[in-house]
Amino acid sequence: MQPELARQDWENLRALFDPGRDRSVHMLSTSALAYVLQCLRDRFEKPLLCVTDGPRTQDRLFHDLLTLDGRLEDKLAFYPGWETLPDNDSGPHPDVVGDRLGVLHALALPAVPQVTVTTIQAVMQQTISLERLTRDTLRLIPGDDTGPESLSESLVGLGYQFQVQIGEKGEAAVRGCILDVWPLPEPWPLRLEFFGDILESIRTFDPGNQCGVEARSEAVLSPAAEW
Repeated sequence: MQPELARQDWENLRALFDPGRDRSVHMLSTSALAYVLQCLRDRFEKPLLCVTDGPRTQDRLFHDLLTLDGRLEDKLAFYPGWETLPDNDSGPHPDVVGDRLGVLHALALPAVPQVTVTTIQAVMQQTISLERLTRDTLRLIPGDDTGPESLSESLVGLGYQFQVQIGEKGEAAVRGCILDVWPLPEPWPLRLEFFGDILESIRTFDPGNQCGVEARSEAVLSPAAEW
């Protein structure tokens, strides 16, 4: 919600950004930049990409946008950069890769995020193409005729590591008619239960105590790496 005391300033700012004209704005705080981004979003009604100079600015700007307009929460995307170099043995943290893949998934949908906040480092780092991400992502719903054995083979091809019991993102485990898998963009792992080759149910679960969290109508299984 725009501040009442700044209504005239708000209108003046919006008037600066007419279509077809180049504008440059310098030396703004992140709160002021969030204000400008909201102005641009309302003015053009098109998705915005905001590239910041580093993670600290990205964090501050992201939270300033949420503070300025809480309705943005479901329309705001945070695209982080790796915490390590790609040739580092440990590789990027799975949570970071998951956040990046989650944003790419969102950008491939018709209702894309209104504002995506990222860093210059993040956009320069290698990632999967939207074409390959769309092609390789598996989408399953109850009733699908795909058995755990066939699905396991597909998950291996997507880079998932099979364990006796999963404990981290990017892992999978199969026990008879139950297949557990933890896609990188998901906060909780998924448990898929089969009757023969028919997928009967999908639910998230807590890997610590193995208790179910919530039922899902769909499982979206993205690749377990960016390349």
